[in-house]
Amino acid sequence: MNTLILTLTTTLLLACTTPKSVQNQSVASEQPSSQPSPSLKETYWKLVEINGKAFKSTSETREPHLILKTEDNRIIGHSGCNRYFGTYAQQENQRLSFGHIGSTKMACLDDDNIEFRFFDVLGRTDSYTIKGDTLSLHRARMAPLAKFVAVHVH
Repeated sequence: MNTLILTLTTTLLLACTTPKSVQNQSVASEQPSSQPSPSLKETYWKLVEINGKAFKSTSETREPHLILKTEDNRIIGHSGCNRYFGTYAQQENQRLSFGHIGSTKMACLDDDNIEFRFFDVLGRTDSYTIKGDTLSLHRARMAPLAKFVAVHVH
């Protein structure tokens, strides 16, 4: 009788435990293999490159970013120095343009002239691409004027 109880207990314990390699495989298979690209609209897009040069915010500049709002085709964001707002037009074939840009007029220490370059990019943009988490703004589908990465807020 003791042998039978011991055998049943051992069998039950072995059936309830799963090796780590099998556990990891099942967790990995439950997660999507690749996340879908973020949407152009309603996404926080953080500037990472402008005019072919990597960009990183400093203590003197805030994080330049843009958000294209679905409602009223509005754009809002920060230029690195000032908050800004305006409108955008999205058309077929990944065509995109910005207009009626206005901003606050704060005095900033902007040795890199990021605000001027940022607004210049918005004014020259006529198309965009999204690859993975990266939004690229283009003029005549040439090299990107600027690149942004999606910031996922949870």
